[in-house]
Formats: sequence, structure tokens, C-alpha cells
Amino acid sequence: MGAYDVIEDVEKHLENETSDVVKSGCYSTLVLLSETEAEKDCYEQKLIQLLNSSDEVARYVTINNLADLKNHLKREQIINAFYARLEIESDEENITTLKNAIRSLKSW
Repeated sequence: MGAYDVIEDVEKHLENETSDVVKSGCYSTLVLLSETEAEKDCYEQKLIQLLNSSDEVARYVTINNLADLKNHLKREQIINAFYARLEIESDEENITTLKNAIRSLKSW
């Protein structure tokens, strides 16, 4: 399969997906397969929006996905989104993960 076919399949899957965990994985995949900065920016924004998911696990997965994509996305924007989430995050594991991700992003 070509990258375009995979992108098309993932986007089609997202149309009916309800799990924010799965959406996070799909958007991360789309970032990696994107051919333009505009596409990457679009999927980066969708991932950042998932930082506000009501699902604690989805937030955790998204934090890690964004941190892992540090070489493909705008690092400063991710750091700012993490700081904003840190202000309102209540889950202790996610708080620790956010702090570690911020530290990692700043040191790279």
C-alpha cells in the first residue's frame, strides 16, 4: 500500500471512531505519513485537542504520542499545550507524565 492509501484508510476509520485512545493513535500515524506541513499542523492540532479528553487514558496516550513526535511537530507548541494541560490536569499519573514530557522536550 502506498502512503496515500494508508492515509485514506485511517481518515475513513476516524469518521466513525468514538475512542479517543484510538483517535490519538490514528492522528499520530497521520502525522508520520503527512507530506505537507499543513497536514502535520492539522493533525498536531487534533492531538492537542485530545489533551482535553474526558478519558484519562486517552490523555496519557496523547501526551506520550505528542512527546514521541517531537522531531515531526512544532516542539514549542507542544510544550505550551502541555503547560496548559498541566494547569488543569487532576490525574497524578498524567501530571507526572506531562512534567517528564516537558523536561524531555526542553532538553532535546
